[in-house]
Amino acid sequence: MVLVRFEFAGEARAALHAIVSDPAYGPAALSSPQTLENLLRDYLPDAPRETGLLVAAASAGVAGLLSDHRAHGLDVRTAVRLAASTLEQANAYLPEACEWVTTELAVALGLPGADQLGGSWSDGDQLAGTRPEPRAGDGKETVIPGQDAGRERQAGQPPGTALPATIAASESAPALAVGPGWAAQVPAVPRPRSDERWTASPFPLADSVRYTVGWQYWPSAKGGPAFLTLRRNALGSLKIVERYPLTGEGWSAAWRALVSLDAASARQVLETLGRRAAADSTRAARRDLDARSRLRLHEVTLLAGYVPDGYLPTSRRYDVRVLEDRAAVYARNGVRALVELPFGDLAGVDVLDARPQAGAAGGFAAAQAGGELAGVLAAASRGKLKAVVRVRTARSELFFGASSDPDALRAKVSRALEPVLPTAVQPAPRQHPGAGAAAAPGIAAELARLASLVDKGMLTRDEYELLKARLLDSPS
Repeated sequence: MVLVRFEFAGEARAALHAIVSDPAYGPAALSSPQTLENLLRDYLPDAPRETGLLVAAASAGVAGLLSDHRAHGLDVRTAVRLAASTLEQANAYLPEACEWVTTELAVALGLPGADQLGGSWSDGDQLAGTRPEPRAGDGKETVIPGQDAGRERQAGQPPGTALPATIAASESAPALAVGPGWAAQVPAVPRPRSDERWTASPFPLADSVRYTVGWQYWPSAKGGPAFLTLRRNALGSLKIVERYPLTGEGWSAAWRALVSLDAASARQVLETLGRRAAADSTRAARRDLDARSRLRLHEVTLLAGYVPDGYLPTSRRYDVRVLEDRAAVYARNGVRALVELPFGDLAGVDVLDARPQAGAAGGFAAAQAGGELAGVLAAASRGKLKAVVRVRTARSELFFGASSDPDALRAKVSRALEPVLPTAVQPAPRQHPGAGAAAAPGIAAELARLASLVDKGMLTRDEYELLKARLLDSPS
């Protein structure tokens, strides 16, 4: 049996738990491919493989199948096996991949015993971001990002310090404990974002709970901004229970009041705070990455290519960045590099015109290796992309499609690379119309085909690497 491992299995389980626990989405999100894809874009920016499987399962209605099987009295193992089989038949994924994603949906739905199914899906121990519920009496804690550093900051805050000095997001997002003794801890002071500074009504940190905390930005004449404890009445409206200064001390008092009013509501608010802290940490990391980037090609589509030590699914959007000493590929809006190409290995960056040439019957502009590029350029044109960026090293080649004007894009790439790699960016000479149309597909096209088979689960990663090595080692 093929051993299938998922690098972000832990993060995927935590993301599904957070989505299902959110009253705005709930379990219904697991059956909505568009909703799930939009949410996972934020929760799992560096995990396109896991995201793709989860969205495919949503499209196939796996969550509904699981619920139906359980409603008919099937045990959870049988329900998972049948639903996974249906997904496999619909998408031609590997059976092990179907079993993993179906098991994760069963866990997210809270089916009894689902968390005891499956094998070792991740490459290491429990991954950062997982949030297992503690078993009664085991003394273990659930971990949510954001708490410890917040308590340290609060301990050092002078009384009555104004909001700008006291309320700052956790950049490193350390752990926030939700376990035995959690109610005695005061979480980090949340920082109201610009779109959350409501003046006409209170902003609640968590909705759809009986009691919550929040804030309201009154004018100075009415006392100025304040933290609040809030109660939802029988008609669904939020009523202010008490008002506190918008300071570290005020937050501490508001939190303790919430715990006294309703501990169950406070626990839900605590989970919301953990998600906010994680999002703040990701945004901070992205700002730092932006500051260090000489160039960012945002949301370019990988059309074809290969790298010796990595795997990137094609037909997905990525961010390509040029940093201080290397080029790197990231998931869209991601902060963790999926592929890194040091400048010392970089052979060149070509910006190719993918637009059909006037008067040419299917002809395209092409670089010197025009035959191999014809299929890539044709695919870019069919996708209404204007340019193709080819990134080359001695043993790798990646083709990204972009909607930017080719000449403007070439100038942008040149400005970023010339100070550190003067000869890297080459203009793309035009080829005679139609010259490459009938040429053989070449290595890039063949590797793109193999990558698509991995995406569909028809090849394992090990098989892909073996075939890729044979292609790269074969004489041209």
